[in-house]
Amino acid sequence: RYDPSIVAAVISMICFLVSTCVHIFQASKYRTYYFIPFIVGGLLDTTGFLGRILAHSHPYDLNIYVVQTIFILLAPALFAASIYMTLERIILFTRGEKIAPIPARWLSKIFVCGDAILLMVQAAGGGLMVTKSMLLGEHLVVTGLLLQIICFGIFVVTSGIFHYRMVRLPFAISPDPNWQKFMYTLYVASSLIFIRSIFRVIEFLGGNDGVLMRHEISLYIVDGVMMLAVMASFNAFHPGK
Repeated sequence: RYDPSIVAAVISMICFLVSTCVHIFQASKYRTYYFIPFIVGGLLDTTGFLGRILAHSHPYDLNIYVVQTIFILLAPALFAASIYMTLERIILFTRGEKIAPIPARWLSKIFVCGDAILLMVQAAGGGLMVTKSMLLGEHLVVTGLLLQIICFGIFVVTSGIFHYRMVRLPFAISPDPNWQKFMYTLYVASSLIFIRSIFRVIEFLGGNDGVLMRHEISLYIVDGVMMLAVMASFNAFHPGK
């Protein structure tokens, strides 16, 4: 489709690597082990863009193509898993269990389990895309992304209802007034992943010969800049703080 840009791939790999290393430090410092999926997602993106660097010199190597395609495709689902668990921690921290739309003890279980299933669907689709079953693989990826969009939509609504109740209801009192900045960080990250998923659905529906598939600039916008913004936002406003 095109010769991968080595400059863009190197810059992306370095940025994701740096952000991931900072997340490893922060998770260790604050003992936020629920951010392990987020860190794994950062490592997948780092490895994925490393694969694009190698693809510049080996454009017809199937193994390199598989690694960079699947790893970059799956990373946001792992970011989502930690975001789901972050809301649970915010609810518990603010003592807002009684006004949460979904009980805190069930929130992570419901969304993370759903996320894990969708992760496997997308992984299976990504694997099939490099075989003779490419069309089936694309359908699986699109299905996984569409369900992820629905899941994220429900999650954002759940977050918004909880936030509204915490701010508006007189009996909902948080021990720390700064909790809202973490909610806004959660909204920003969720919105970016939501938009990215919609974009990737459009991309895959366009097929191999579609405009988006044939121009890598789209990948660097939605899976590069936007996903790096997700990682950086949690570097700046880490829930462990």
